[in-house]
Amino acid sequence: MAEFNRTVAGIEDAQTEIRLIIKEAFLRGIQRKTVESRLSQIIARTVKNVKPDRLKSDIVRSLWNFANRQRALWNRIPFGAELFVLIALGAEGDGTLRAAEKLSSSESARLSELFYEQHQKGVPMQQYYAEVWKEKVQPILNRICRDRAMDPNDLRQRNSLRNLAEMEARYQEHQDNIDRLRKVGCRLVIASSHEDCSDRCAPWQGRVYSLDGTRGTTKDGKRFVPLEDATDIYYTTKAGRVYKNGLLGFNCRHALMEYREGMGIPVVSAEARKREYAITQRQRELERSVRNAKTEAVVYRGISDKKAKAAQIAAKNGFEKYRKFCKENGRAFYPMRVSI
Repeated sequence: MAEFNRTVAGIEDAQTEIRLIIKEAFLRGIQRKTVESRLSQIIARTVKNVKPDRLKSDIVRSLWNFANRQRALWNRIPFGAELFVLIALGAEGDGTLRAAEKLSSSESARLSELFYEQHQKGVPMQQYYAEVWKEKVQPILNRICRDRAMDPNDLRQRNSLRNLAEMEARYQEHQDNIDRLRKVGCRLVIASSHEDCSDRCAPWQGRVYSLDGTRGTTKDGKRFVPLEDATDIYYTTKAGRVYKNGLLGFNCRHALMEYREGMGIPVVSAEARKREYAITQRQRELERSVRNAKTEAVVYRGISDKKAKAAQIAAKNGFEKYRKFCKENGRAFYPMRVSI
């Protein structure tokens, strides 16, 4: 699925670039007009070669929503220039005094006021900023790290844009394959079987289907029904978006191939499906943990070098854990799935 790879990689790249632009805008006070122009360029580049048009529209909406949420989260930090001071004073013991050089005269005046206020209270400035960091800054930065571009059609905000792109690309691939089979005159097809099949697809895998709407029995005794019996099972989101969610539905990895007399149909037990499906889910969980660690490194870089470095180490260790898990369970691992 080359198109799927390019689309998902583009979405991840766009999210990282958007994070960096919004972060830079907040820390350096870049004009909103300049920021909007840069965001527009990133989003336009991301959807340049995306198909279908529905997915292109969803990506544009989702990435703009993501950018606005990132901006709103940064703006919840209850100070602007004081963040530089927090870095300069090294609330976590890893700051740089060079940050203080960015302060304007008015910001320096505000800094002097803060020093005086805290001195009058008998609170050491280092302690004051450490408390500000812990109570007011780090919780927001953590939310910035966790935030993701989401499916704009999912009102419950459980489905990510990344997953939406995978769903749409796989669905389009299935439709293209069905069209190809029909064009070469194929009448009967068989659905592949795999052990980590979801409960949704399990009743439909390994069966014979017709592409011409007919029902019957093959010469070697296998019953077949129209493919639509398995595929045309509809799901409507709360936002009103309708999806087919039977065989070849949400992220379905089954494939159709022309059926030939005498072809064997593998049987997969419920126990095997449950075991292998759990392995697949664990793979996705490990992949997310690596991406999350890499995102944290991006957000904290230049603000808390200690946390950024720890996140980099966590990402490296997480990838090794992911690769080891895949090897132990006889699965391929995909570096692309952990990139941002």
